[in-house]
Amino acid sequence: MPNLDGVLFEWIQRANERCESFDLSIGIVEDSIALLKGVLGSEYLEYLLITDSEPVHFLDDEANPLRKWLLSAMVDAHIIQVLELAAYFRVFHDDASLPDKVEKLKRDSFWPIFFELAMAARVKRASRDSQTVQLNPEIASSIGDFTISTAAYGIPCECSRLGHSPAITAPRSLEESLSNRIGDGTQHLSVALCVKIRSTEPLTGGTYNRILQLVRRGLADARRSKLPTEHGDGSTTVTFEELTESSEQIPFQLVGDRIVSVRGTDWDSATRLCRVPAKHSAQVADRFERGERFNEYEAVRLFTKFGRPANQSDYYNRITAKLKKSLSKPGPQWGILARSCLSRFRSTYAL
Repeated sequence: MPNLDGVLFEWIQRANERCESFDLSIGIVEDSIALLKGVLGSEYLEYLLITDSEPVHFLDDEANPLRKWLLSAMVDAHIIQVLELAAYFRVFHDDASLPDKVEKLKRDSFWPIFFELAMAARVKRASRDSQTVQLNPEIASSIGDFTISTAAYGIPCECSRLGHSPAITAPRSLEESLSNRIGDGTQHLSVALCVKIRSTEPLTGGTYNRILQLVRRGLADARRSKLPTEHGDGSTTVTFEELTESSEQIPFQLVGDRIVSVRGTDWDSATRLCRVPAKHSAQVADRFERGERFNEYEAVRLFTKFGRPANQSDYYNRITAKLKKSLSKPGPQWGILARSCLSRFRSTYAL
């Protein structure tokens, strides 16, 4: 039966093989694992990595993130995220409230606590020498997740991700679901496809259901090698073509700091759905575990165009109005203003 030190030693060995590629300093991997073990405790890590024997897929978004990372040092992002978590523990190693954060992280709030530590560490790094940043204890009377302290006052800071209105999130989630359905439906086809979805209507639940019906007809034609094929319902059409070198190219490119259409088309989005030469995800995991690296190939090139929703309000106007209201109040409202600003700060950091 494996033991905790053996599991961690194997992770260290594999992570060190990638140190040169990441330009990591010598010993940082060993120090980070020792720090995680000290902060999280051997008992917790032993339960997470050994006692809990349920298999975990390295692509499973529902698995405990730390368990997935520490059982898969072959994935670059997992190595970096383990080192990142250790770096936050290192920043606040002498903070009296770190144990509170760790206990909450271990129970059921991994990503919220990870996000709080990430934001607090960034603020601390950007602070002046005369300023300090302390984590707040996880008790009912705490105001904010951490506090910026100066000689004159303290600023409580609350971390939360900025959401979007349903008018923004609903179409995006439907488009993502549509892409996933097309990906699943084309999984066993021997030919790569170019799929074009065009509608003058906004992407709503009703439009989505009609498109799925058209996609099913197109997939049936593709399985019978009847390409190209087009199916329509009112102002909505779905076209399936064989993907070749002469197929329409993705028109978007990064120019400066903006993504722009460089081919003069009117598509809202254009994406590539790529696959690896394996029958299913379990086979990918098994072959990856044995050291095989795959070359992805483009299985589907998907273009979409939908109508604009009518009377769509600017979701950010509400936030702007709230900030202006805070600023208009008499007297120095530094704590309130900082809390209002930071609670609406959206951070997206990819590893």
